[in-house]
Amino acid sequence: MAEKYGVTNRRQVLNWVHYYQSLGGEGLLRFRKNQIYSFEYKLYVVELYLTTEVKYQELALSEGINNISSR
Repeated sequence: MAEKYGVTNRRQVLNWVHYYQSLGGEGLLRFRKNQIYSFEYKLYVVELYLTTEVKYQELALSEGINNISSR
């Protein structure tokens, strides 16, 4: 699909699929703003990640965090 539509980053297509599977059509329409997160919020999210079995991509989606890493 990436090749067919000229998307140079194939991983981006997989991210779009994940957003769609997680959030439905809204996941493809969401506007992501550059956002600055406070230290307290970052600490909260890190602790949440370390104390649960949720994957970081899922945690980022559920918390509305931008720039989800694909690592």
